[in-house]
Amino acid sequence: PVLSRFHRDAEVEISWFRQALADPQLLRLDTGVFILHFILVSQFVVLPVILIEQLGIELEHHWHLYLPVLFFSVLTMVPFIILAEKKRKIKQVLIGAIVVLSISQLGLPFFTSSLAGFGIMLWLFFSAFNLLEASMPSLVAKMAPVAHKGTAMGAYSTSQFLGVFLGGLTGGTLSEFYGLNGVATFNVALLLVWAGLAITMKKPSFYTSYLLKVGEVTEKEAQELIIELSKVAGVVDVTVIAEDGVAYLKLDKQKIDMDGLHQFSVTDKE
Repeated sequence: PVLSRFHRDAEVEISWFRQALADPQLLRLDTGVFILHFILVSQFVVLPVILIEQLGIELEHHWHLYLPVLFFSVLTMVPFIILAEKKRKIKQVLIGAIVVLSISQLGLPFFTSSLAGFGIMLWLFFSAFNLLEASMPSLVAKMAPVAHKGTAMGAYSTSQFLGVFLGGLTGGTLSEFYGLNGVATFNVALLLVWAGLAITMKKPSFYTSYLLKVGEVTEKEAQELIIELSKVAGVVDVTVIAEDGVAYLKLDKQKIDMDGLHQFSVTDKE
C-alpha cells in the first residue's frame, strides 16, 4: 500500500496491553478460554489410551467415533448460537455451556467400558466446546473498548495458547499418576472456577464495532468530532484517534442513522 496505517481494532498496542490484562471483564474471558483449551488438550492426552486399552478401538479407527461426535455437536450448537446472539442470551448460554462441560468431565470416567456412554459424553463436551469457541471472541469484542479491540483479542489469543501448553503438560503429569480420574477431577475444579467468574461477569452489550475514516484532524478537531458523532442516532461509543484519521465506534444496529453517520466520512465525500 502507498499509505499504511495502524488499525487499533485488529492490531496489538503494546502500551495498552497492561490495561487489557487488568480489565476484570476481559480477564474473565481470558481465564475462560485458557481453561477451555487446557481441558481440551489435557483430556486428549488420556482419551486415545482409553479407547485403545479399555474400549478396544485401534488407533486407526478412532475417527469412526470422533467424526460423528463432532458432526452432531456442530448441529447441536447452532440453535444456541442463535439464542445467544438473536435473543441476547449470551451470558446464560455461556454459563449453560460451562455446566455441560462439567457434566461431560464428571461422566467420562464412568463410561470407560461403554462405547455408547463414552460417545455421549464426548458429544456433550464438543457441543459445549464448539459453542464456547464460536461465541467467546464475540464477547471479547463486546466487552473491549472500541479503540483497543485488537489488543484485547491479542491477550485473549495468548491465554488460549497458554491453556493448550499447560493443558498438555498438566494432563500428561496427572494421567501418569492418577489416570483419567485425576485429569477429569482437576478439570472439573477449573470449570467451577470458570463458572464463578462467568456468573459474576457483567452482562455484555450487543453493540457492533465500526470504523469511520474521518481524514487528518488535529487533537482539538478530534474532540469536537467525538461530540458531533455522539449526537448521531444509534452511536453508543466514540473514540477518534487524530493520528490515525479514524473514528472507532460502537453502534446500536437497531437505531443507527447510517446516513447521518456517513456525513462525517472522508471516503464518502471523495
